[in-house]
Order: sequence, then C-alpha cells, then structure tokens
Amino acid sequence: MTYSPLTAIPTADANKYKGGSAGDYRHEVDAAETLKQVTSRFAAGVNKPFRSAGEICELFLVPEGRKLEEMTDYWNSTNRLTGDNLRENPYGHLYSRVTARSDTFTVHYRVQVLTHNAAAHPNVWGEGSDSIASDARGSALLERYVDPDDSRLRDFATDRNATLDDCYKFRVIRTQRFRH
Repeated sequence: MTYSPLTAIPTADANKYKGGSAGDYRHEVDAAETLKQVTSRFAAGVNKPFRSAGEICELFLVPEGRKLEEMTDYWNSTNRLTGDNLRENPYGHLYSRVTARSDTFTVHYRVQVLTHNAAAHPNVWGEGSDSIASDARGSALLERYVDPDDSRLRDFATDRNATLDDCYKFRVIRTQRFRH
C-alpha cells in the first residue's frame, strides 16, 4: 500500500523553506486522534454511515503531536504556507481505498459445447464433421466484498502494511441469459 505522509510548512519558515535550509515538513498521521472524528460522528446520534468517499476526505488528518481541536488553527495560522496540493495529497491516496465504485463488475460471456469427430485430428476443427452442440450467451453482475467478521482483517489504523488482498470474496448478484 502506498503511504503518503502529511506535509505542513510552518508560516514561521517563510524565509527559508524554499532555500533548502529548512527541516523536514513531513509528519506521521496520528490515527487515534484522527479517528476521534468518526467516533464523535456516531456518538452524537448521527449514527449513519459515510455515504461517499468525499465525506471521509472532509475529515482532518491529525499529525502526531497535535490534537484534533487544534486543526483549524494549525492550517489557518501555524502552517499557512502549505499549498492545497500538499494538503490534499494524502486524501488522494485514501479516496480510492474507501470508495466501492470499482467493486462491481459486469462480465459478458459466450460459452459453447463442441462435439468433435473422433476419427479426425484432435487439434483440428473440422468444419463439416465437427459441430456446436450447445451455445449460451449472457452476462453476470459480480460484486467484490470484504466480510467484516473475517478473522484475517487487520487493524488498518495501526498496521501500515496490512492489505485487503487476501480478504476479498466474490458473489454473483444477477445473471442474464441472452436470447439469440
């Protein structure tokens, strides 16, 4: 998984950050402090899921050593030099991981059962002697999902190397057979 640290350029470094003598402006994200926003969302009685990935991207990513309550001042006063591109970069990595738009697939198929003349060569189709015994065409809507009760799921807030790859399951939502 690609990890993008939070970048914040302090207003106090206005005279040196482009000159190469400034420090490292990358910060680790404090997962516990960041997730307080999600906890308070459900505790306040809102009790509704995030309807889109964009809602998740509206949450503050809190750098280590900071508190959630400080974040408005952190960006508006303390780190005003940070451009939108730097502030939005970590959300770009999050967005594709929280949207479910790529988890449904339509597969179109054509399947044929062929009969082959036993006396002919096994690797050669004989247009006059071999035939199509059955033909089916259609589509299937597949969904890729993760079972939240799967024991293989890791704590993604604390384990940066955790991945969902082994936890995906697939189910057929709908099939349609085409008439020809």
